[in-house]
Amino acid sequence: SFGYYERGVEVNVFVCKENKSIRVVDNCRGMPKEVLQRVVLNVGESKKRGVAFLNGQYGFGMQAFRTCCESLTVQTKTSEFDDAMEITLGRWQMEGFAVEKVPKETSPIKTTGTAIHLQNFDEQWMDETFSASQIAKEIELHFERLLARPGLTVNVTEEATDG
Repeated sequence: SFGYYERGVEVNVFVCKENKSIRVVDNCRGMPKEVLQRVVLNVGESKKRGVAFLNGQYGFGMQAFRTCCESLTVQTKTSEFDDAMEITLGRWQMEGFAVEKVPKETSPIKTTGTAIHLQNFDEQWMDETFSASQIAKEIELHFERLLARPGLTVNVTEEATDG
């Protein structure tokens, strides 16, 4: 039994100091195109508003990347038989966002899930806290309730170059 989840959920966080990037990859259900566009592009529409114990209730969502790095790419796949969908946002980009298809053969997501890639962090973030151990501590502090769920595994590792 996987407790809260229908199947075991694995979240992998890869920290690459050399390339100033962080990748987060899960094996969840992925997102349909409409949901991908909404969660990446819309601000202030959190469905968690007013639920004090949940992270993400303010609706800044993925737009928060603009405060610390140059780009955000979100790739998602809802079926192992379909191509993945991907959207990339640049820090200063305000329009022209497009969801692109990524052939399933070249996607890092083999079954279903979502991969988020934050690239080119600003120098002010590139200190001793930009490490797998420090990011793991932050995850433990901010997601304590989620981490207690049976069936959830979170791995945080360093990588020499983006995988």
